[in-house]
Amino acid sequence: MKRRFCLVFIVLLLVVVLAGCGQSQEKAQAEPEVKVGEKEVIKEVEVMPEVVPLTEQVKKSGHYSFFEKRLTSEGYYADRCIECHSAVKRLDDHNAVIADFKEGGKYAPDRANGEIAEGITCRVCHVMDSKNLFALRESDPVQACGTCHTGEGIELGHEVHHPRAEVFKGVAIGDLVSETPSGKYEHDYSCFDCHFTNNLDHDFMPPKPEEIVVNKECSTCHKEGSDKDPGKLIATIQESVKEELEPLSAWLSEAGKMVNPEEGESKLSEEAKNAYGNALTLITLVEADKSYGVHNPEYIELVLKAAKEQKTKFEELTK
Repeated sequence: MKRRFCLVFIVLLLVVVLAGCGQSQEKAQAEPEVKVGEKEVIKEVEVMPEVVPLTEQVKKSGHYSFFEKRLTSEGYYADRCIECHSAVKRLDDHNAVIADFKEGGKYAPDRANGEIAEGITCRVCHVMDSKNLFALRESDPVQACGTCHTGEGIELGHEVHHPRAEVFKGVAIGDLVSETPSGKYEHDYSCFDCHFTNNLDHDFMPPKPEEIVVNKECSTCHKEGSDKDPGKLIATIQESVKEELEPLSAWLSEAGKMVNPEEGESKLSEEAKNAYGNALTLITLVEADKSYGVHNPEYIELVLKAAKEQKTKFEELTK
């Protein structure tokens, strides 16, 4: 009798254990919501960023679309401008002129099929043959961009256009501004290090501060909360430059009316005209760089200081 009772007890125990295991398996498979207090704990799921094909990035960039936009603005685009803004002009037909890309021209786009007059494409910067596919045409990474992003030498007395290479290198400007290379340039950084942080940023836009602090190539120096916190650093530099630049730009516009009056000839002395010309070069250099000091803060500070000195000189000579 005792033996039979023991057997029955053992069988019942096994049934309970096996039933418990089955419930555990069901729970594991169902993965019920886990709660801490009243809050649900949700498993983190890694979300992959949307991958935009490089060709689409390029088409959305100013390199590609800028030509079409300016093509419709009469009198703005000189034939010489398309030496940089048109792949056709740079690589295929060096004699092409702006009229060739307008309606009826030999390179006019088929607008009925939605075409646009394309500007800079992959082949302008990259070798596209089978042996050197996508190799840069210029081995020097600064020169690769500086071929077009250059003021072609800064000459006092003349307005400056797109002088990014000169600003980054901190070239001397006459005897008014001494050579002052960017710290990044001196440490062998190039345009690519900011505009191509993962070698795939073909929209050519620099990274946002929140992207800089998590990029392993940048975060060694640019840590969030440090004195080189990119968000604070960029804002401080740009706000300071804009604060100095805006009144200078306004003055330049008014002074220009005295140098080049709508009627009659200017009665200003050559010395005053030279002071204005020097200021014109310095102020338009900062305006045309468009980084508001980020490309080379120390250099831009010197340029603005020299511009203010030329402004003061002009005002003293025209009292």
